[in-house]
Amino acid sequence: MGGIIGHVRGSSKVIPALRFCKHLGIEEITLYTFSIENFRRTEEEVRHLLNLIKDNLLEHIHDPSTLVELDICLRVVGDLKLLDEDFREVVRQIMDMTKGNSFRVNLAIAYTSREELTSAIKDAVEKSSTDGERPEEDLSRNLYVGRDVDMVIRTSGEVRLSDFLLWQSTSSMLCFTDVLWPDFSAWNLIVLLLRYQKYMLNYNKIKPWL
Repeated sequence: MGGIIGHVRGSSKVIPALRFCKHLGIEEITLYTFSIENFRRTEEEVRHLLNLIKDNLLEHIHDPSTLVELDICLRVVGDLKLLDEDFREVVRQIMDMTKGNSFRVNLAIAYTSREELTSAIKDAVEKSSTDGERPEEDLSRNLYVGRDVDMVIRTSGEVRLSDFLLWQSTSSMLCFTDVLWPDFSAWNLIVLLLRYQKYMLNYNKIKPWL
């Protein structure tokens, strides 16, 4: 029961976090929502987690006011064939509803970076470029998340990437915190953003966020 309550509390943190990031002018966020490895959990926990995600998406379909307020362009990335048809239909609806918006929010569901890379390599081979692009450019174009990321934040005291955005994070600042995601606040995020900002300002690469 404790784990289920934790998942519910964690899901309630998503919109406040997105609202804060939108306020700071952050343009794209990817949330590691459900790993392919999570399918190894108990049947009850897998069912609960997927239903929780699906129900949250359905709430925003029925009441899209928050999506409109934050101008969210929602994309669900991963091996969606592993999800049932009802879930995939919900994904199609919400992605279609938000495709014209500008604040890009990627939900990684049924995702691992190794699967993403395998899929991208297959696509790159099948659609091999003839315009002189380097092979890595071909590969990047076929990834679920095509952009390099500035920061990777890992909560809960784990000091590992857990197969998340391995290709895109080669030059990222890795931020690990002991704070559990359900307890992660705007202040925790500010501390990490200031750390990132200090690092980048030393190289005159960005303007201050804060």
